[in-house]
Amino acid sequence: MKTPVTKKSPVWNSLFPLAAGICLAGLAAAEAPRPNIFVVMVDDQGFAQVDPFITGSHTTTEADPRVTELFAGDPQRLAKAARESMPTLREIAKEGVRFSDASVPLPVCSPSRAAFITGRYPQRFGVYSNNDVVASGVDRGEHFLSETFHENGYATAIIGKWHLGEYVREPLETDSVDYHRFNRVSMKEADHPLRRGFDRYFGFTASGSNFYNPSSLFEGFEPIEESAYLTDAFTREALSFLENRDGDQPFFLFLSYNAPHIPVYEPAPDEYLSPFDTGNPAADNYYAKLRAVDAGLAQIRSWLKERGEWENTFFVYFSDNGAVADSPHPRNAPLRGFKGQLQQGGVRVPMVWKLPRDPAVEAGSLYSRPVSSMDVLPTALRLSGLPFRAERPLDGKDLLPFLKDEQTGDPHAFLFYAGSHASHWSNKNLPFWEGYQAYLDAADPSLPHPVSEHVERYGPGGLSVRMGDWWLRWDGRSDEFVLHHLDGDVSEGKDVAAASPERVERMKTALRDWLKELPPPTDWERIFWERQRKAVGLETDPGDHITDDAER
Repeated sequence: MKTPVTKKSPVWNSLFPLAAGICLAGLAAAEAPRPNIFVVMVDDQGFAQVDPFITGSHTTTEADPRVTELFAGDPQRLAKAARESMPTLREIAKEGVRFSDASVPLPVCSPSRAAFITGRYPQRFGVYSNNDVVASGVDRGEHFLSETFHENGYATAIIGKWHLGEYVREPLETDSVDYHRFNRVSMKEADHPLRRGFDRYFGFTASGSNFYNPSSLFEGFEPIEESAYLTDAFTREALSFLENRDGDQPFFLFLSYNAPHIPVYEPAPDEYLSPFDTGNPAADNYYAKLRAVDAGLAQIRSWLKERGEWENTFFVYFSDNGAVADSPHPRNAPLRGFKGQLQQGGVRVPMVWKLPRDPAVEAGSLYSRPVSSMDVLPTALRLSGLPFRAERPLDGKDLLPFLKDEQTGDPHAFLFYAGSHASHWSNKNLPFWEGYQAYLDAADPSLPHPVSEHVERYGPGGLSVRMGDWWLRWDGRSDEFVLHHLDGDVSEGKDVAAASPERVERMKTALRDWLKELPPPTDWERIFWERQRKAVGLETDPGDHITDDAER
C-alpha cells in the first residue's frame, strides 16, 4: 500500500532553498545569456577506472584476489590503462571542479537516473530497484529537470540510454543479438522522453544495448537501424542536436552513453583500441569503450569552443553507479563493493563539473566533502536563474555556495540509501546469468564467464546512512548495523559501532525518520523491504509479498 501524496497546485514563483541567491541569479540571467547545461552520464564506470587526478584518490595497483578470469592481468598495466583512458575528461577537470566524494542514491541504473533527473531520492516515489521502473515507470507527479528547462525556452535532448520508462516488449522472429534477446524493447508513451520535456530523443530505453546493429534503438517514437559503433552514433546525434537547434537558443543536453556497460565482447574500433596494451584483450576493449566516450567529449567540447559557447556551459560528468565485479582492475579501488551493493564501491562515482565563467571557483579545484548526483538539478537551476515547482521538495542541494566558500560544512547533514540488496545477483536469478554466459560464449567461446565468479550476488545489505565521514550500514544477512569511518578505504567497523553508541543511535534515528516517509517499492521484494523497516524500529507494511524477479 503506497503512502498517499498530497498534491498542491503549481507554485511557479516558489523556489528551492537559498531563494535569495537564486533571485540574484535570475537578475544576472536577464543581463547575460542563460548558461547551457550539458550532462554526460556513463554506465558502470568504477570510481578508480579513471585518472586518479579526477577523483583525487590514490589508485591501488595491488591485484585483487577476487578479480574474474575474464579481466585478469598485470595490475600495473591495467591501472595505467585506466589513467590514460580519458585524456579529454582530465583536461576538462583542470578547468572545473573534481569531486572526491560524490555518490548516487542507489547502486543500479534506473534509480540512479531517476534521482539525478528529479533531484530527489527515488525511494520517495517507490523506486528502489531497476524493476520498479521497468514495471511502472516513474511517477508522473515527479517533475523532471528536462521539463523545467523545456518550459523555460531551452532546447532539450536525451541522447543514449533512457531506462526511465515502463517496458513494452515486441517479440522478434529472429535473435536480436542484443541485451534483450528476441525482443525489441520500447516504453509506454507516457514515459517517453518526448512526453517528459525533451524535444529530441535518440537512444534506447532498456538496461543495455549491444554496440553494433542494436535492435532496440529509436529516433523519437520510431525504431531505427544503426550501423555505426553506438558510442560514435550517440556523439554524432548530440552534435546534430546542437547544430540544428534554433540559433543561439540555450540547451539542456543529457548525453547518456551506455559504455562501458556489458556486453563486453564486441570490439571497439581500432582507433580506440590502439592506445591500450594491458596484455588482456578484454581489458583493452573495456578501456577502449571509455576512450570512445572521451573522443566524443573532445568533439563536442571543440564544437562548443569554436562557437564561443563552451565558456557559458555547465558541464557535468559522472557514472550512474560503481563498476561491476566482472570488470578490469582497478574497478572501485580502494573502496569495497560493486554495482548492486550498498557499499561505497557501489555508490561512490567519479564526478567532474565545469561551471560557466565564475572566477570565484578555482579551476582544477578538488571538493572533498560528500555530495550527491541529486545536487546537479538545484545547482543547474540556480545557475540558470530558473524556478522549481514546489509541490514536492528537493533532496539535492545547490552546491554553488559551498564551491565558492560562501558556506562551510557538509552540504548534506545525512545521505540515505535503501535499495535492492543486490537482488539481481541472487541465487534465484542464477538461471539468467547462466543464459547470459551461454549467450556470450556462443558469441566468443574463447572468453570464460563462470557464473561463480560474479561475486556481487553475495550482496551485503540494502540500508545505509552517511553522516560526514561516518557510514552506518545494515547487514541484511546478520540483521546487524555496522559503523565504518570512511578514510579512503572502508574498514570493517563493528568495534567502532560498540564504541560509539550515541553516534549510531543518532544515525539510526535519522534513517528511521527518513524511511517512515517512504512508500513501498513498486515491484520489488516486499519481504526484504519490511525487514529494512523492522531493523530501524518501524512496523512492517501489511501489503502483499511481491516477488523478486529483478531487471538485470
